[in-house]
Formats: sequence, structure tokens, C-alpha cells
Amino acid sequence: MGLVIHILEYAHGRKYDGPEVDVWSLGVILYTLVSGALPFDGQNLRELRERVLTGKYRVPFYMSTDCEALLRKMLHLNPTKRHTLEAHATTPGFKHISSLDD
Repeated sequence: MGLVIHILEYAHGRKYDGPEVDVWSLGVILYTLVSGALPFDGQNLRELRERVLTGKYRVPFYMSTDCEALLRKMLHLNPTKRHTLEAHATTPGFKHISSLDD
């Protein structure tokens, strides 16, 4: 089941297509680290797949608004509208992290 929730494009039957897929996976990982649970769940694989494909997940009450906003950008269903890795540099909470190129 883990692969289904990590890779939205595969669930749509598309092939891996670069950083947008990686951002989706990082969004799933961030959600899991913050909440202690996976963003998508279901009683069976069909229900789980449906929630992934519709982008339906619960935001825990204790999640910060900055984190929620970031996750919404990372878990956007449309890959072309999904947050880029470069955009994370200007996101609150990430501004203090220096570039690996430095």
C-alpha cells in the first residue's frame, strides 16, 4: 500500500516525470513526520486509491498553518501547479537552511 500513496502519477497510470513526483513523495513524508500517520487511508486498496486520486486527507488540529500551507502545495494533484523544490527556499521554516552549493 505504501507505493500507492507515495506516487500519485503511478496511480494515474503515468510514468515517473521528474521533480514534481519527488515533491509529492516529500509531501507524504513531511505529513507523516509531523502527524505520525500517513495522509491517505482507506478500508481497502480501492478506497485508498480513490483518496489519493482526489487528494483527500485530514489536517490534524495541531498542525501549524505554515505546515498545512506547504503540504497543500506539495500534495497538489496537478503536477504543474505543485510546489517546486526551489520554492521551498522561500517557505517559512526553510529560509534559515543554506544551500548545499554554499
